[in-house]
Amino acid sequence: MAIDFDWYFPFNSSGGDRTCDANDFASWFAANQSDGVHPQPSTALMVMAYSGFDISVAPGRCVINGELGRVNEAKILTLDAPTGSQNRIDIVVARLNVEERKIELEVKKGAASASPVPPALQRDADAWEIQLAKITVLYNAASLNGSVIQDTRPDADVCGISAGIATLDAAPFFEQVERQWALLKDQQAQESQAAMNANQGAWDQWFANIQDDLTGDVSGLAARVETIAAKVNGVYYEIYRGNATVPTTAWTALENGLFAASVVNANITDATDAEFYVDPNEYPFLTLLPFALPYAGHATIYAERMPSVDFTGTLKVIGLRANT
Repeated sequence: MAIDFDWYFPFNSSGGDRTCDANDFASWFAANQSDGVHPQPSTALMVMAYSGFDISVAPGRCVINGELGRVNEAKILTLDAPTGSQNRIDIVVARLNVEERKIELEVKKGAASASPVPPALQRDADAWEIQLAKITVLYNAASLNGSVIQDTRPDADVCGISAGIATLDAAPFFEQVERQWALLKDQQAQESQAAMNANQGAWDQWFANIQDDLTGDVSGLAARVETIAAKVNGVYYEIYRGNATVPTTAWTALENGLFAASVVNANITDATDAEFYVDPNEYPFLTLLPFALPYAGHATIYAERMPSVDFTGTLKVIGLRANT
């Protein structure tokens, strides 16, 4: 079931069901236009010295709590002349008078003091003021001049320049992004840990199998290590490279769960190294381990599962050059 908004407007009324008043329009303006003086022209509601203790407020517009005010022609206001031996600070305000339903200009007189302060702005349910200027009235002055008038229209704390409200509190969006990022990092951490666990299991199985193969006589291991070192140092040479077919009948099950087959080639000796590999695109189902153990006249290759078809791979026999 649909739930209505608490407030919506403007709609055409039917039998008085969609009436609206000034408060509705003021609410709309307040939601879309900030309080302050309209920026055009730049002199809008600017306070200037006029004559004696008279000041003028230039034509312009303002917005106060969604209510609009406009001065078509310059208005003249009069400050009280100084008395006594101390200065005071007066302010010029535009006031939203709620009870009388109008916006008005007024000079609010400050108290003379050795350290004078301006009067407070009224901002409550009865009235809301924005301060256009602050004027220091010197105790010995015979008139006002521009040097004692401080333009406070740009000060957002007391007035400000009215503008369309287009700002957005992005904090909730950043919080949402941070939550999503945390979830993503947690998911990636779990996936990485799962991959590490899987790889660790494969490594443990492979290492266990190699340990089984190397139990007993490991005299050939030193020669194999020497051959690998020779590869790294660039002192090996290729004795033979060619195709070799491995039939399904060549495979034998080992006690460690692997399967082994011999690839026969007269070039292979205990002093050589052998490599055997297949095209993974042609044989994607094979589970060959990435090494071959050379013996006199053949090399033994290993697979995790028994191959179900005959296949052809490349056999490479590598020899070690004599030291010079």
